[in-house]
Amino acid sequence: MRALALALLLITAATAGRAETPRAACVQGAGIGLARVVEIDTRTGPLFGFHTSYQRAANFLQPKEVVLTFDDGPIPWITRSIMDTLEANCTKATFFSVGRMAIAYPQTTREILKRGHTLGTHTWSHPLNLKRLKPDAAIEEIERGFAAVALAAGQPIAPFFRFPGLNDNAAMLTHLQARGVGSFTVDAISNDSYILDHARLVAHTLAEVEARQGGIILFHDIKAATARALPTILSELKARGYRIVHMRAATAFEPQPQYEAALA
Repeated sequence: MRALALALLLITAATAGRAETPRAACVQGAGIGLARVVEIDTRTGPLFGFHTSYQRAANFLQPKEVVLTFDDGPIPWITRSIMDTLEANCTKATFFSVGRMAIAYPQTTREILKRGHTLGTHTWSHPLNLKRLKPDAAIEEIERGFAAVALAAGQPIAPFFRFPGLNDNAAMLTHLQARGVGSFTVDAISNDSYILDHARLVAHTLAEVEARQGGIILFHDIKAATARALPTILSELKARGYRIVHMRAATAFEPQPQYEAALA
């Protein structure tokens, strides 16, 4: 925690004088918009999305409907740029934030909710070997991540979770089901972790979406190329007849007290 405190001091010093980027206002009809909002009941711990070997819940999307999701953030100058693009297009997304990133950037974490997006979690520190950790360590990554994001947000968050690297396993899914948490894998992978050229990123994302005729799309709000590519991606999705669906949770997540106390 001393290292985290030092990082927070450095971040504060580095960002104290940064000017706010002007926000693009929503002008109805100017962007892709929002077709509908779906309420997700997570009490049974459902699993959504194509990329998993485990039993999935029924698909809540119709053909040519997509859900926008962003992992690994927040990073203020990228996350805010993405939110500005979403706002200009009058649409919404779900952010699966990493716990220690949310703690580092609480103002941006709170802004995600203030702008009407949904906030889920992506573990405390994003271990790609989560399913190979000892059970207690893996559960701590999940629970601490939820507690950290909720603490940074200053209000309840959605019981929505995504495994780092989409590396789910039966034991962790069982824990999430017991906690009433919905797990979200994906249908279309933008590959923005590896594609740095925004024109190539646009082409790859659209090809993935077209292959499945919609679905849950995976992006990362820590990638500058994603922020640059998103306006074109949304414009192309609209031109091709796709519609945005926004996910909201039927209930809020309740962090375990021991993790709340440790983080506070």
